[in-house]
Amino acid sequence: GELWVLYKLLRIGIDPTLCVKAWRGSYGGDQDFCFPRLSVEVKATITKNPQKLKISSERQLDERFLNLLYLVHLSLNMTNDMSFTLNNIVADIRRTLAVNPIDVITFEEGLQSYGYFDCHHHIYESQSYQLRGIKTYEVKESFPRIREDHLIDGVGNVSYLISVDICNNFSVDFETITNILQRKNHE
Repeated sequence: GELWVLYKLLRIGIDPTLCVKAWRGSYGGDQDFCFPRLSVEVKATITKNPQKLKISSERQLDERFLNLLYLVHLSLNMTNDMSFTLNNIVADIRRTLAVNPIDVITFEEGLQSYGYFDCHHHIYESQSYQLRGIKTYEVKESFPRIREDHLIDGVGNVSYLISVDICNNFSVDFETITNILQRKNHE
């Protein structure tokens, strides 16, 4: 899911250096992308409806110390048509980043941190996906989630599920993210 979002941002024309530096999910960051003006958490599901998103910690959807926080949900179908594979996305991102060797190195380090190595290329080629839908949500005060300040003393390292249907009141267009990133002086 994170690589699809990275690919999409690059295709729209968001600064490649900004994008690869913001990609923190492979390093265990609380959110998958941490840009100067916003953060993005990405969830991908291949389940049938009703879909649920697995949140891995009480900090993952905690917006209190961020400028803005968005949750991007990719709903996928598994297919055999080889149209959208992990290898295809990695290759497309590499081509886009090729003009700046430092961006390539940053991207490759992120891939390796996730355990993606070219020598395993054949493993990733056997499964392809079709994007069924994309939903973007703004995480703000009344968004359904558990935050660190909601926990009683002695409780931590919480993971939980959120029903996608309950998030509809917080829905925004993915372009909300790209519009913010495209503004000048995004520091």
